[in-house]
Amino acid sequence: MTNQEVAEILLRVAEILECQKDNPYRVRAYRKAAHTISNTKKNIEEIAQEKGLQNLNGIGKDLANKIEEILATGTLNLDKNTSEGVPDGLSALFNVPGLPKETARFLFFKLKIQTLNDLEKLARSHLLRTLPGITKEKEQKILSELEKQV
Repeated sequence: MTNQEVAEILLRVAEILECQKDNPYRVRAYRKAAHTISNTKKNIEEIAQEKGLQNLNGIGKDLANKIEEILATGTLNLDKNTSEGVPDGLSALFNVPGLPKETARFLFFKLKIQTLNDLEKLARSHLLRTLPGITKEKEQKILSELEKQV
């Protein structure tokens, strides 16, 4: 596996844990590990073989074990178990480039935006830009990304 693939799995777990309002320190640890791995020049598999995962910034024994599991199986059991509690629509919103995670949660839970089509309609009506942190330019970028996906 590449460093980027491992980092993406860790980021997905962080997003799921955050959605479930898990311990923010745990969420931050997964994000930090993902960032460290994606910015490491040496292949993560080589580092693991040399038993050097815990030498990387922000990776302790527990995360090193999780990374080894990812490298051995291509997935993380925690990822499978935790993602069962996350609605598909929310996962889809989390994957829209340019859409902040907090905004995705607000759209899903408060405004009942359940699909990418719903989000696209909101953006086309120019109501997305009325939300905090969403500018006209960001709305256009999100709409452009949605046109690629839908």
